[in-house]
Amino acid sequence: MSLVEEGAEDGIEDGDEVSRFNRLLLLEKERQKLEAGVLASSLDLMSDLFEGMQGGAEFGKSLSRAEREGARLATPTLSYSEVQHDSFHSIFTRLNRLGFSDGNEGTFVDIGSGVGRVVFAVALFHTWRRVIGIEILSSLHKASLSALERWKSSEFRRHLSEKKQDTDVRLLLGDALTMHWASDADVAFINATCFSLEMVHILGVEACRMRTGSILILTTHQLDAPTCSKYLEQLEMSAAGAPPLSMNLSCGPVRVFFYRRTKAAPLDSIGDPNEYVKNLIERGMD
Repeated sequence: MSLVEEGAEDGIEDGDEVSRFNRLLLLEKERQKLEAGVLASSLDLMSDLFEGMQGGAEFGKSLSRAEREGARLATPTLSYSEVQHDSFHSIFTRLNRLGFSDGNEGTFVDIGSGVGRVVFAVALFHTWRRVIGIEILSSLHKASLSALERWKSSEFRRHLSEKKQDTDVRLLLGDALTMHWASDADVAFINATCFSLEMVHILGVEACRMRTGSILILTTHQLDAPTCSKYLEQLEMSAAGAPPLSMNLSCGPVRVFFYRRTKAAPLDSIGDPNEYVKNLIERGMD
């Protein structure tokens, strides 16, 4: 039921535009108040989860730098950048405006999950069936497992609602470029600020596997047209004349892009999804 239909059931006449507007405004204020409460409560819980990781983003940067230097991984694509909690919450609330209310549940996937801050933030912001983080650097993955141990402890769980206690949090060590992570994702987040265009392209192709209606959140880079136009629609999230959406990272502000998987026919209805998408991108078919 739409908010307008709700208003009509409450006795608001269809022609009474002022009453409908006031009703919608009241609902929006209530939603913002609820979201502010979620942010405030999550800050203390996040501090508890990551109490052993002093220094904020510098902790993750030092782990990442040490592992990359030790393994002689000079590529900048593995550089560490961390999402600021309150900034990510402001982006995350956009999901409410896109229909992902707390009752939707579903699966959230974080690509390049680092020490796990986004993974646990979204598990606190919203009720999910499953939250998955994928990280390629073992030192960062190990640090995230420490936070997961605290998340599972009885002392921490008593602060969570019953539904949030049932959230299946999974932290995977591996290369998201070679993993099929998209088929079960209702929302996927890719902090692609340090990624190469080739990496963004590969992840974009994988995102084509997401179910119809799923949302992809991507920082800094936009998907190339052949990928986007076939299966992913870029959503315009800014009001007319307003600046593009941005989010604060440890390295500074970056732009944020939202995409929705729109095509009705799923890729698995095509004989070979891998080959189909490969040909689609290479040939640029309409």
